Amino acid sequence: MCPATTAIPSQAYTAFVAWLALGGSRADLALAFLANLDAWGRNCGRLAELLDGRCDTSFFDSFAEPPPGFEEQALAVADQGLESGDSPEGARRAARLLEAHELLFWDTLADELQ
Repeated sequence: MCPATTAIPSQAYTAFVAWLALGGSRADLALAFLANLDAWGRNCGRLAELLDGRCDTSFFDSFAEPPPGFEEQALAVADQGLESGDSPEGARRAARLLEAHELLFWDTLADELQ
C-alpha cells in the first residue's frame, strides 16, 4: 500500500482522540483512555523490544507503562462525570471506538511493514 492510501487509516486514531477531546464527556474521555492505555502500552512495549538496538525507542518506552496514579485519576474523573449525568452508554461507546481506532492504527502499520 502506498503512503498516500495509508495516511487516512493511520491518522484515524489521532483524529478520533481529537474529536473525543472536543466533544466527549468527562466519562467518555476517562473511560476510553483507561480502557485504551493498556492496549497502547502493550503495543508500544512490544515495538520497543523489537526495535531495541536498531533505533531510539524512548518514545515507545515512555508509553509502555501507564503513568503512576493514572488509573485512580481516570476513575475519579469518570465517577465525577457519571455522577453529573454523563451517559454510561456513551462512555462505553467511546471506549469501544477508541479501541477500534487503535486496532486500525496498528493494523495499518503492520500492513506497511509487510
